[in-house]
Amino acid sequence: MIYIAANIFFMKKYILLLLIPFFSFITKSEESDIIGKWSGEDKGEIGFMTFDKDGYLTMEFEGKKMGGQSFTFKGKEAKATYKFNSKKAPYQIDIIISYMNGDVIRTLNCLAEFQGKNTMKFGIAYKKTTHSTKFEDYESILLTRVE
Repeated sequence: MIYIAANIFFMKKYILLLLIPFFSFITKSEESDIIGKWSGEDKGEIGFMTFDKDGYLTMEFEGKKMGGQSFTFKGKEAKATYKFNSKKAPYQIDIIISYMNGDVIRTLNCLAEFQGKNTMKFGIAYKKTTHSTKFEDYESILLTRVE
């Protein structure tokens, strides 16, 4: 009986030792995972979103660029930034378009769900002012990393 109990005890230790390396390879998405240029198709048009490491977002649709560190909006210099919240699932992203003096023009609530390293489901709530955790509440698009 003691022999069986000792074997069970040692088996539990070995199983634990085997599981520790396994779980160390499971990674959670972080803000750095979104950095890069992403492409998606919406209503037959291909667009691009570029998230840079400094927190700026540049969008390109129909050959026109908007956002980044500096662009013109209604005759004034503006910028587009993003904030990534990895503490929620799916991930929450705020896109903030503001004038250089800090006045916020608009904040867009977004969701992101990585479906691999180079694919992301991305949702934008154009009318909502609070985050939801359901993609049904957002206009969604599948983005593919191109850079």
